[in-house]
Amino acid sequence: MKKIFTLIELVVVLAIIGIGASLFYSVFLLNWISFESQIAQANLWQEAQLALQKISFDVRVAKEIDITNKSITLTFPDNSTLIYTITPSGELQRIQTETISVISDKIDYNSSCFHFESEDCSVEETADNVKSLKIFLTLSENVFNREIKVTTSTQIFCRNRL
Repeated sequence: MKKIFTLIELVVVLAIIGIGASLFYSVFLLNWISFESQIAQANLWQEAQLALQKISFDVRVAKEIDITNKSITLTFPDNSTLIYTITPSGELQRIQTETISVISDKIDYNSSCFHFESEDCSVEETADNVKSLKIFLTLSENVFNREIKVTTSTQIFCRNRL
């Protein structure tokens, strides 16, 4: 007499294989999501640091600085101008003589800004008493329907102010 598997035995084996496969898949998927999130966060951090580095260099070289909440206009010793602006669409743009370059397209418009800090907080900030420029940038990206955010800031002390 030949030994064969019964239907119950086959169903039990298939159920065990299914449970094992689903556990393997969920562990694999969770690790993959975590891995992609960490890579996205590292990329956002690097992009934020690069943006701050570019802005810092130009601010330190500028002779005049005009600022609003979402843009900086820099005038250099040769009277050329450069504008950094944060757009509502989430771009940090560098505008110089009709050339627009996008430094980052992942800026969180509501959480990012530029502002002056004066030497005396009780005095209204004017071009004469400005001590430094503070930049707050928040970059965000969606990975697997999860929002990854990186927030950074810097304070730049202006060198060539007249």
